[in-house]
Amino acid sequence: NSNDVFIKDKDKDKDEIKNKNKHKIKNLIAIKAFEKPVFALTWVILVTLLFKFINPFIPILSDSLFYNILRCALIACLFWFSMSLVSGFRDHYVIEVKKRTGSKDISAVHAVSKLTQILLILIAILFVLPIFNVNIAGLLTVGGVSTIVVGFAAKDMLTNFLGGLMIFFDRPFTVGD
Repeated sequence: NSNDVFIKDKDKDKDEIKNKNKHKIKNLIAIKAFEKPVFALTWVILVTLLFKFINPFIPILSDSLFYNILRCALIACLFWFSMSLVSGFRDHYVIEVKKRTGSKDISAVHAVSKLTQILLILIAILFVLPIFNVNIAGLLTVGGVSTIVVGFAAKDMLTNFLGGLMIFFDRPFTVGD
């Protein structure tokens, strides 16, 4: 039937438009998150280059301090970008969940967002500490060993916690049931 073909083509076109719009929205979120950190990094680089130019005449920065400032600024801007990206995607998915399901239960999106942000903070700290000559090998070893010890000591509590997470993500209930 020619009418069925027309309807299928129309549905296919709608799906293609939705996919293109999703990619555009994700690209806009990334560009918005990228804009301010790049602007700040540009200013930091310009100011440090200015100090580098002035340094032979008026010694202000040593070479190691100059490069440490640039490395910290780069890490800070990458951290800022990633945190903005997580926040942008969180806000986008909250709106999508509310549109799609009409549900006000968006706690899973917020929980994943917070866990991601905490992980990003820890990663940023682990990247910045070596710049200030802090040996992170011992810190990582202590963190790994203490995780194993706490895991064995709190086996029952972790089992209950992970069971709670499974219930949380499976969603057998919603807020208001």
